Amino acid sequence: MLQIKDLTITHLKDLRIILDKFNMVLNDGDKAVIIGEEGNGKSTLMKWIYDPNLAEAYTECSGERITGGESLGYLPQELNECDRVKTLYEYFSEGTLFFDKTPKELSEMASQFQVPSEFFYSDQIMGSLSGGEKVKAQLMRLLMDEPTVLLLDEPSNDIDISTLELLEKLIKDWKHIVLFISHDETLIENTANVIIHLEQIMRKSKSRYTIVKDNYENYIKRRADNFQRQEQQALNDRREKKIRDEKFRRGRIEIMHIEPFDMKYLNDYFNGFNEEITKYQWPEPFENIEASKDMLQEFMDEMEKGETLFYSVISDDDKFIGSVEMHGMTSDCPELGVWIIENEQRKGFAYAALKELLKYAARTYDKKKFYYEADIRNEGSMKLLSRFGTDYDIIECDLEETVTDSGKNLKLQGYVIAEK
Repeated sequence: MLQIKDLTITHLKDLRIILDKFNMVLNDGDKAVIIGEEGNGKSTLMKWIYDPNLAEAYTECSGERITGGESLGYLPQELNECDRVKTLYEYFSEGTLFFDKTPKELSEMASQFQVPSEFFYSDQIMGSLSGGEKVKAQLMRLLMDEPTVLLLDEPSNDIDISTLELLEKLIKDWKHIVLFISHDETLIENTANVIIHLEQIMRKSKSRYTIVKDNYENYIKRRADNFQRQEQQALNDRREKKIRDEKFRRGRIEIMHIEPFDMKYLNDYFNGFNEEITKYQWPEPFENIEASKDMLQEFMDEMEKGETLFYSVISDDDKFIGSVEMHGMTSDCPELGVWIIENEQRKGFAYAALKELLKYAARTYDKKKFYYEADIRNEGSMKLLSRFGTDYDIIECDLEETVTDSGKNLKLQGYVIAEK
C-alpha cells in the first residue's frame, strides 16, 4: 500500500500552493496516471513521493507519506547529468542488485526489452543512446532492484513505437502499484485504472485535485458532461439574473426607485454628503471630489464582484436624492447603509429604498438577516429602524462609543434585522 495524507506543497519562489491537502491511497493492481497542465505540480508530487528531499530545494512540503514496506523505483523525466557521462556498464553496475543477477536472468531481461545480451556490459556512453534506449536502460536497472511500486515520470517522452509498446505491456502486466505521468492519451487509455487530475483554477490562484478509480475514457466523458451541465446552468442563472435585475431597475416604489450607482451622479453625491448628513455617522465628508470618486469606484468594483450592493436613490422626477448600500454580501449578515440629501428627508425615501433592497437581497441572494448601525442620538435613523419592526425581528447588539479623526463623538448602537 502507498498512502499520502494531507500533503500540501507550496512553491518557494512565488508562494503559490501547487497542491493543497492531497490525500491518496494506492494498492496492488492500481495503475494510476497523474494528468494536468504543465506547472500544476505533477513531477514535484512524484519526486516527493519517491524522496521528499528531492522537492525541498524549491518547495515547502507538509504531509505524511506511508509506504507500508513497499520498495519504490523511480524513473525521472530526464536522465541526470552524472548518469549521462557513464558507460552502460558503469550505469548498471551501480544498481543495488546488478551483480546478484545470473547470466540467464540478464539474458531474459535483455530479450524482454529487445536489446542484445551484452547491452549491460557495453562501453557506450548513456548520453549517446536514443530516447527509447535510454528509457529501456533506466527501466531495466530499476527493475533489477525488485521494486513493488513503479514511479514513472513521463516515460513515453521521446521514445519509438516498439519501446512505447514495451512500456504499455510493462504497466499492464505489473501486479503491484504503478504511478505514472503521461500526456500520451493512447497509453493512458490502454493502461490506467486510476485517474489523478491536478489543476490550478481561479486564474491559477487555487489548487484542485480529482482522484477517480475508472478508465480515462469514462473520466473524460463524465467531465465533459459535467462541464456542459455547468455551462448550461450558468447560462440559465445569468439569464434569470438579467431578468430579475431588469425588473429591479424598472421597479417603482411609490415615490422613488433605485438603480445601480452611475458616476454621472458623482457631483450630486459629493455635494449632498455634507457635514449635516454625516453628523452622527461614518465616514467624514469627503475632502474633495476625487476622494469621493475613489470611494464610489471602490463600491462599484465590489458590486461587480458580488461583494456589495450599491444603488442610487432616484426621485420620480429622476433626481439623485441619496444612496442605499449593502456591504459584505459573502457573509451571512451583510451590513446596511442609507442616506438621503437634507432637503428630501422625512418623506419616506430612506424606508422605501431600504425596504426594496432588503427584498431584493432576500429574493436574489437568499439573505435572511442584516446588520444595521446607528447613533442613538440620530432621531431619523432610530425612527427608520422602528418601521421595520412589523416584518422583521430587531435584535439589539453592543453599544460602541468612539471618536473620529475630526473629534466627532459617536455612540453607535448595532442591530441585527432578521426576517420573522
